Amino acid sequence: YQCSVHLNPETNTHFIAMKGAPERIVNRCGKVLMDGSEESMTEELIARFEENNAALAREGERVLGFCTAELPADRFPVGHSFEIEKVEDAEGNKCPQFVGHDLNNLTFVGLVAMIDPPRPAVPPSVHKC
Repeated sequence: YQCSVHLNPETNTHFIAMKGAPERIVNRCGKVLMDGSEESMTEELIARFEENNAALAREGERVLGFCTAELPADRFPVGHSFEIEKVEDAEGNKCPQFVGHDLNNLTFVGLVAMIDPPRPAVPPSVHKC
């Protein structure tokens, strides 16, 4: 995944934006953005996500998942210097995260699908097989 911190000029607060493999992104989310408001992530919503992700993948689309989190202004004021530390996840992977903020319980925003055509060298290689 890729994660960045941005300053919202309207509220003068920071927020996290994360993108990556859809299944990795949704596993970090405890909430989902639905019709402009945050709702708790449920098994039903996860099933819908999995269905939509699979349907896009079957069409040959490259799919990315996106999530976000507002950062509390009292702990992350304007001008805060963000530091990164490596933390071991449940599978034993060393994952970067911001010091002072866990990169879990984020808000799932959605999926983006892109056409990802094969490189020009791929069709001749497949034909040779």
